[in-house]
Amino acid sequence: NLYRADWEGSICDQLTVSLGAQYYDFYRISSSRLDYMEAFGVFTLSKMPLSPHVGFFYGWPYGSARQGEGWMVDYGVTHFHPFQDLSFCCFKPVGVLLKADLWYNGGAWAPFRAPGWSHATFTGAIPIALSEKLSLTPMLNYQYSIEDRVDRDNEWYTTVALQYKW
Repeated sequence: NLYRADWEGSICDQLTVSLGAQYYDFYRISSSRLDYMEAFGVFTLSKMPLSPHVGFFYGWPYGSARQGEGWMVDYGVTHFHPFQDLSFCCFKPVGVLLKADLWYNGGAWAPFRAPGWSHATFTGAIPIALSEKLSLTPMLNYQYSIEDRVDRDNEWYTTVALQYKW
């Protein structure tokens, strides 16, 4: 499970900043052994059809020193295509989000591996507005592992995010 709290705002008309923290809870294994924390800042040029972003993530093990502590940097692009007046049942999908990211690992998660380009991720998501402040976002992801820096497997995985905005 991933728990995330963040603040998002604009520095100027075209630059969006997201600052926050993430907590990874591996529920099948004792949380005192594998849980992990990250603090992050993501900067996005948001008023473009293909919005580039760069994110800086500093991670550290929460329960033990078995995992690495250090930086990961995310370089990527995002494209959001809104749906016009589409609803299904009583829910309203607001559009489709496509995202591609290239990750550099400076030591996070894997303490005995040299820093380097670790993996690329590709995501397709459909945010669904459940209410004015609550949304549900199913995602389909693919990870291509460049080197054995975090995970050596190329793999498909799904994610579901529930988001509440104050």
